[in-house]
Amino acid sequence: MSFNFESALMAHEGNAVRSMTYTHNDNWLVTGDDAGSIKYWQSNLNHVKVLDAHRESVRAVSFSKSDLKFTSCSDDTTVKVRYQDRHSHAPGLLVFWAAFWRAGGRRLALR
Repeated sequence: MSFNFESALMAHEGNAVRSMTYTHNDNWLVTGDDAGSIKYWQSNLNHVKVLDAHRESVRAVSFSKSDLKFTSCSDDTTVKVRYQDRHSHAPGLLVFWAAFWRAGGRRLALR
């Protein structure tokens, strides 16, 4: 495995990284930034996917024990649960479904 130093330096294009976590099997890393973006990385820091997840800063991300779901919470008062599509077999193609909640427990959307 090689370390991609350039990717590490350009991780979020000038936005501060506020949260990050590895999957339990250490194969993937998820980071969240001040702009509300979440980025999905391979363990060698090769960037794979960006999600425009929130309208404000992403304060925390966490994986489920199965590593097929992760949650993010933000200053925009939402918590989002993302499910990796297990039927996506293309290498490097990650498809997510998401459920969104706002403070107070009201579900906003499922997509």
